[in-house]
Amino acid sequence: PSHDIAFAEIFGIITKDSIAGKAGSPLILREWQKELLRHVFARGDEAWGKGQLWLGRTDKWLVQLTAEMLDEREELRVIVADRTERGDKDAWRDRRQLRDVERSIVSNLSLLAWTPVDRSRYGLAEVKAKSKLAEFMEKHGNG
Repeated sequence: PSHDIAFAEIFGIITKDSIAGKAGSPLILREWQKELLRHVFARGDEAWGKGQLWLGRTDKWLVQLTAEMLDEREELRVIVADRTERGDKDAWRDRRQLRDVERSIVSNLSLLAWTPVDRSRYGLAEVKAKSKLAEFMEKHGNG
């Protein structure tokens, strides 16, 4: 495994009780988290294949924060589903919190240029002059 994954699993400690485990227990990365780290910290030729060349070690804290938010999102989804199923009249508060976390995740992904729009804004991806649909509509007319 990469050094980043080994470091996280050797020195990482869960700081609060969550679906990841009890506070104080060692961090065990899920496979998607390991894959995320492989993409973020890919080096050399491997990085070209991953397409994540714009991320650097200075982005590590934001990637970590986003990963933690994704875990929090999963926890909130379970809570919202449970409270909604029970007919809890205050479930709307959890749904609002879930939406807030989701907005923060999207914001972080944007800061990391992980959306096509942001990659093109930062000059990291080529923007097509016309979409396939626009070309089709132009060729075949609107109706």
